[in-house]
Amino acid sequence: MTDQTEFTHDEVSETLAGAEAIDKREKAEGALGLDDPPTPAETKALTKQKAAAIAFEGGKLAPADHRAAFVLADAFWKSGIRPGGAKGPADVWAVLTTGLEAGLTASQAIQGIMVIKGRTAIWGDVAHGLVLACPDYAGETVTYEGEGEDRVCNVTMTRMRPRDSNLDAGILVARTFSMADAKRAGLAGKDTYKQYPDRMLYVRARAFCQRDLFADVLHGFHIAEELIDPAEAPRAEVVVDGVATDPALGAAIGGAS
Repeated sequence: MTDQTEFTHDEVSETLAGAEAIDKREKAEGALGLDDPPTPAETKALTKQKAAAIAFEGGKLAPADHRAAFVLADAFWKSGIRPGGAKGPADVWAVLTTGLEAGLTASQAIQGIMVIKGRTAIWGDVAHGLVLACPDYAGETVTYEGEGEDRVCNVTMTRMRPRDSNLDAGILVARTFSMADAKRAGLAGKDTYKQYPDRMLYVRARAFCQRDLFADVLHGFHIAEELIDPAEAPRAEVVVDGVATDPALGAAIGGAS
């Protein structure tokens, strides 16, 4: 049977406060050569303290394990700052752990990942950040053709071969996205496509390149912009007095496919 034990913030505070005393006792016993085991209460307190440990490493939050991540997720949930689509602390925990596994910080995960019909999806600019941080990334070129409904964005992205490869040339992937594509996808009528057509075409074409060329770097993430229109879903849901500030979130997520 899976252990479903959860720790409240009071329990975490108590165990953290008692951790120093427990550590001092263990060090003293070691110095004196004593081998008496700690009492059951001390063992339980020390176990909780270790499980709930959340440290700052290099200025970034670093949960010690999945239990500590849940304590952090619960804190985010109670603060009202939540990933889009999260329905409870467990969803926030899933977003945090998924983001940490992908190399994101806790804050980046909360702001840059959302839950869409039981799946985690990453926003395009966060995905771009992961790709830019990859040492194999060798740049991209962007060109546009046509005007109006004939507008097309062409993105070519390059990834260098590993140093131990026998091939010197990099790997090139070229992808396009057009207003005709946007129209077929039901996106051309959106305000974002009317106001910033070149930007929206670029984001889509770039996402195709990233997913095809850097699938390992993106850890299999879906790109959020490919699942729902970005104008319909916030990057992070902010709840004030128990009410979501963006009532369109539920409709946007429910309409995702």
